[in-house]
Amino acid sequence: AHGSFAVSMNIYQDSSFAKSKEYQQAPSIPIGSYLYVQIELESVDDSNLVVTMEHCYATQTRDPADPQSARHFLISERCADTESDPTVLIYSNGESHKSRFKFQMFKWRWSGDDVYIHCEVDICNRTSEVCTPQNVASISQCNGHGQQRRKRDLAHEGAYVNEMEVGDNILTKGPLRVEAEDTMIDS
Repeated sequence: AHGSFAVSMNIYQDSSFAKSKEYQQAPSIPIGSYLYVQIELESVDDSNLVVTMEHCYATQTRDPADPQSARHFLISERCADTESDPTVLIYSNGESHKSRFKFQMFKWRWSGDDVYIHCEVDICNRTSEVCTPQNVASISQCNGHGQQRRKRDLAHEGAYVNEMEVGDNILTKGPLRVEAEDTMIDS
């Protein structure tokens, strides 16, 4: 689809995605609690135009292309990146004006840095394009499992990936502050 579109990304406390449950500026989020992310194509009546999440990942800084920051992938090629993060569950992607997923709050292994979420999105026309994940036998394989991350896996390594081309269609949300439990703070 061509033209300019208003697309928003918001983060919620539960799967109702209700306005009253939306996290406001720089929330402090306990490790292990689920975050619910919604990308919405706003003010468009045409139901054939949908929003597709191509890639979503977390970094330590606001700049989605920051070469110094680790990247923790949540969604890759429109699918849950369960190798990187087994807690990701996609509710919908490329099917309507709203695409949604959840994942569990983590902390960077080597720091208490804030977490910024970035999603590369595409406005896709269902009449002429495939807007849902391609090359997957069944969509359920692609949506992830949303399983609880084990306590000891909470500290995430993160991967340094610099090849990714960053377009101008990236939405960023953050900072999310990591609310560490006292038991996890090294004395």
